[in-house]
Amino acid sequence: MSASGLRELNSGREPWDLVKELIQNVWDEASSATELWDAAPSATECRVTIEPQPGDDATLVIVQDDGPGFADIADAYTLMGHTDKRFQPTKRGLFNRGEKDVISVAIEAEVETVGHTVKFPRTGSRERVANSRATGTVVRALMPWDKGQSQELVARLKRFRRPVNCRLLVNDFEVPLRPAKKKRFATLQTVTQDAPEEPLRTIRRCTEIHFLDPQAASGKGWLHEMGIPVRPVDCPWDIDIMQKIPMPEQRNDVKETYLNRIYAEALNATHGMLEADQFGSQWVKRAIEHTRVSSEAVKSTVKGRYGSYKAVFYSTKDYDANHRAHDNGYAVIPGGLSKREVKAFRQHAGVKDSHEVFPTPKPPDIDYPPEPGSNQERFAEWVTEMSSHCNLSATVRFFNEPDNRRQADCEVSTESPTLRFNEGSLGQTFFEPPYESIEHWNLLLHELGHALTESPSAGHGEAWGEGVSKAGALIAVNSNLNRVE
Repeated sequence: MSASGLRELNSGREPWDLVKELIQNVWDEASSATELWDAAPSATECRVTIEPQPGDDATLVIVQDDGPGFADIADAYTLMGHTDKRFQPTKRGLFNRGEKDVISVAIEAEVETVGHTVKFPRTGSRERVANSRATGTVVRALMPWDKGQSQELVARLKRFRRPVNCRLLVNDFEVPLRPAKKKRFATLQTVTQDAPEEPLRTIRRCTEIHFLDPQAASGKGWLHEMGIPVRPVDCPWDIDIMQKIPMPEQRNDVKETYLNRIYAEALNATHGMLEADQFGSQWVKRAIEHTRVSSEAVKSTVKGRYGSYKAVFYSTKDYDANHRAHDNGYAVIPGGLSKREVKAFRQHAGVKDSHEVFPTPKPPDIDYPPEPGSNQERFAEWVTEMSSHCNLSATVRFFNEPDNRRQADCEVSTESPTLRFNEGSLGQTFFEPPYESIEHWNLLLHELGHALTESPSAGHGEAWGEGVSKAGALIAVNSNLNRVE
């Protein structure tokens, strides 16, 4: 790849996204020695200096450390060379192009490491000379960034999460340690290489995920790879994955499938720390839809969204069941959920349709006509007369079920409904004339409202309400007309 071609690829990147490449190289040296290729002395300090230059058209960036220096000085200018970091999922580097990306954009640059200095002058090419440096590396790059960009760069670098064993200083400000508010182990995808010249491969590996208060001014979180920011996330946490994340070459994005898994683990870990209004966020929806979401997280989401662990889905089959659920202290979940959310709520939180929990009682199997000469017969005559004002030819029957809370029901049959009344629930005094109380009219209009909807499954929705109004109007008008005549 030509220098100009690499410059074209990197010139549009944000300053912090380029400088992070230099910082992560230092931090990889600062990691604990766990393998033979990582046995060199580790860096304990990374010092970054950002100096806007006179004229406001350039910024000098200096990144220096106290590590062992370059193992191979050719790495400063050899693109896509081999790096042992590919063997280790707990190292950030992968493509061995960090310094090259910065240098490709720089006006001029210099890499000074143990025994060697490589200069990249404005005129192009490079110059390599020996030096007497005994430890550490200094990268100096004059970048085409104005004062505003340099100020934003400083602010961004201060939001990096430094390792425990390596100080990070940005213009002499020591970036503080940021302890995790919550940690969780999870098996996630990462990238590794088995041996030099072998292909990179994706594996699954158990690692820690750290959740921290966000540092961005917006209050939104960022996804990090071992302290290095990767991309914003729709989540109220900074999320730090403690192993290499599968990413493209510029290492500034992840696949949506990977991000969804991270959201699921975030909800699993932090659902007990969220405010009620946060459970309606889009990231929670994506977490709920993932197969790795936990039952505890789903239950908390139901409680957070709907105010109660006791919840049922709104039933379109039995509207009365929705009212009974509400009357019994259940939250009734409206429509609009995705199929995966519904599945998760059913599987993990035991949420059912309202008609499954509060089914509408079936009409009684045994009913009977009123006994001749009784108050029930007089009541039936009144109901029949009022029904006729609604252009209905009603049949009135009775049943006796004291334990059934239903006082009456209506079996719709176009213009000939059957109205049933529960003597056991209403009591004998209810049927004594005159039939002028609010209780009489409430019950009659309620059932005639069902009759005028011409649909037994309409429940107590809008159509039923219109039927009640229509029944009242017809009785008022037609009974008055009869009185005039």
